[in-house]
Amino acid sequence: MKLLYDTQTQKLLPWPRIDDEPVVGLAAHLLEMTVVQEDKPAYDPATQRLEKAEVIDAQAQAVTRGWSVVDVPAPTYTAEQWSDGQGYTAIRLISLLDAEAKLMATNKTSAKMMAVRSWLDSILGQFAINPTPQSDWVSTPYGYEETIQEAITTLTANPET
Repeated sequence: MKLLYDTQTQKLLPWPRIDDEPVVGLAAHLLEMTVVQEDKPAYDPATQRLEKAEVIDAQAQAVTRGWSVVDVPAPTYTAEQWSDGQGYTAIRLISLLDAEAKLMATNKTSAKMMAVRSWLDSILGQFAINPTPQSDWVSTPYGYEETIQEAITTLTANPET
């Protein structure tokens, strides 16, 4: 494939013929360019993307069309989006706080509840310092179901056993 390159405007122009045969009577500012198409390189689609790249080399009279591998930035989340994604939606947080209050009222504790509470406090503390969406939130130590189940089991446990 061939293209024309206008050295005055520095733009590529379509080849004026159906075939790749030379053009007779080209203006001096137009160069005949050969197009070199590179294969797509290997990349990790989970963390990278391909972007088309084009390099014009007027001296070599070549246009190289290839690809650039670009790292994709990590997604960012607000504190609320992050806690929701970790399974701790607003309604579940209300249930969790209710269970925590009942544990405190009966002088009982739940290790998982304390760990999750500490995690929530760290998320809120980080949000208070910087409320912009972030990509480096800490993951929850326990899922909602196992945390609430341990709290309920602790609350309903017979003290004599």
